[in-house]
Amino acid sequence: MRTILLSTTFLAIFLFACNHSNHRVITEPTDWSIDVQLNARNDGYTLRGKTNLPDNTELSISYFIDGVVRGQAITEVKNGMFISDFGENIINFDDVEILCVRNKIVQPSESVLKQLEFITTTSGEIKTTFKLKDLKRNFFNEILKYKEPANINASVVESVKDVPIIKIKRASINVVVKDELDSLELSNHIKHHLIDQLVKDTKTKSVMVRCFKENEELSFAQGVFAPNGEWMDAGEDVNFKDYTLVIK
Repeated sequence: MRTILLSTTFLAIFLFACNHSNHRVITEPTDWSIDVQLNARNDGYTLRGKTNLPDNTELSISYFIDGVVRGQAITEVKNGMFISDFGENIINFDDVEILCVRNKIVQPSESVLKQLEFITTTSGEIKTTFKLKDLKRNFFNEILKYKEPANINASVVESVKDVPIIKIKRASINVVVKDELDSLELSNHIKHHLIDQLVKDTKTKSVMVRCFKENEELSFAQGVFAPNGEWMDAGEDVNFKDYTLVIK
């Protein structure tokens, strides 16, 4: 019985390794493909990417603010994936540039360099730039399970107010809802406005969206996106994946 269990375990490990390894060798012209996303972790954020470049390819990653390089890193492709780790700061950059240099000084082996010669791009360079705003929007869309409402114009922002408490910036957003919305639609409208705020202003650590009907002074619904769903719990060491959206 023990032998069978050990054999089964070995087979499972072997199959996992086969399924998660990239032994493909590039031997013909191949269009470069790359996709990146922002991920949260306990002490900040990482940039995770997927590409068809050969394993062990070295990539240079540069982070920009206002067109000026503010951070750089070197990473390596493993099983078609790569990771760049800049902790909390990564979410505050404007752009990220990913560059692969076809140079024997940079690349670790002749095999990698030969395979890179088959990679084709529009510009001839293996280089691309991503807007951090787009990556942040995708990140918030995912953690909030946001789906764009069918009638996105059914609610409009009336005002946005900064509410700093103990140096922690919070945003209070008043929204006028023009149409009758069911609970799911209203939820997605609230998510839409708070995501917009978080993408525009990286210093905002929590958001409250209050919903009003036209020409009325009392809100009929509000959503708070904060640690534990509590406005006052926001702190400097923010990790949005641990936040909760409370709508009532």
